[in-house]
Amino acid sequence: MSRHLPPSTYPSKVGAWFLALLCLSLATAVAGLIMTGVQEGLLRAAQGGFILLGVAGFPVWILRGTNYTLDGDRLIARSGPFRWTIGLAGITGVEKPHGLFRRGGSSPALSLDRLEISFGAGKRLTISPENQEQFLADLRARQQTLRISNAGTFP
Repeated sequence: MSRHLPPSTYPSKVGAWFLALLCLSLATAVAGLIMTGVQEGLLRAAQGGFILLGVAGFPVWILRGTNYTLDGDRLIARSGPFRWTIGLAGITGVEKPHGLFRRGGSSPALSLDRLEISFGAGKRLTISPENQEQFLADLRARQQTLRISNAGTFP
């Protein structure tokens, strides 16, 4: 099946839409804090600021903590506190999905430039490694029987 290769970690590509949504959300929250400070006083604004730090930490954790690791005979996808582990032998295919929306469920992909991994009995996981070509080459080296759709798209 796969030769013993050292673990490789690939960070997620981050789409401009994700960053824009994150910045817009934070700007709206900060504007609300300023308005609270003006209307309710500095103490209320400070209380809201502490809550905002906790709430803002979650998307930042997702942003900084989304990556994909090929380690031995498994793929580990992480996104903040969430984790998916897929045995490489169970992967039945990889394809570049078309369209804006994924076919059900959430996935650790922070970009619309994605790869959809099929595994098990009809399961799918969508990921967005920053360097898709290198990720796919590494995946192929570990799982030689892998079927990749849209062969013209990938090396």
